[in-house]
Amino acid sequence: AFVQTAVLAATPDANVLTGTTLAPNVINSSLTSVGTLSNLSVSGNISSGGTITGTNGLNASASSSGNGIGYTSGGKTVNQNGNKRNSVTINGYSGQITMAGSKLNSGSSVSFDVKNSVVSNTDVPFVVIASNANTGTYRVAVEAVDNGQFTITLYNDSGSQVSDNVVLNFIIFKGN
Repeated sequence: AFVQTAVLAATPDANVLTGTTLAPNVINSSLTSVGTLSNLSVSGNISSGGTITGTNGLNASASSSGNGIGYTSGGKTVNQNGNKRNSVTINGYSGQITMAGSKLNSGSSVSFDVKNSVVSNTDVPFVVIASNANTGTYRVAVEAVDNGQFTITLYNDSGSQVSDNVVLNFIIFKGN
């Protein structure tokens, strides 16, 4: 009881938590309704009964027993107009791009720019085919990344001409 009372007394007011570490000598402590934390560094196992939001991304690693990492809300969507070469603008850390249904010849590829204000040249955009494509028909890759944009290339591996509205999922992994 004495130790619990001392730990609770040493926990600062939730409205003034700033700095680089919180209670570095307190193990198995519990904080509730903390509010906004600035420059917080925590080591060890962390569990949350609520939501942890990273305004400029969230640096984390996923365990095999967890739900993984990523952005659970705020994913954006955009439809590409005209043809598969046209650039799109989608400003967000994650989202879905529905490509135009223009033709893509067998064995060829098409590249287009994704304008995205959250991307910097140290980030790693990750893109996968989500739907509207048969397995083995297409491959997708990020070919370049720069401040404010990245380039996606879609390859036709089908052996015939195709014109699907391929849906791509993307997420931006923030770099240094």
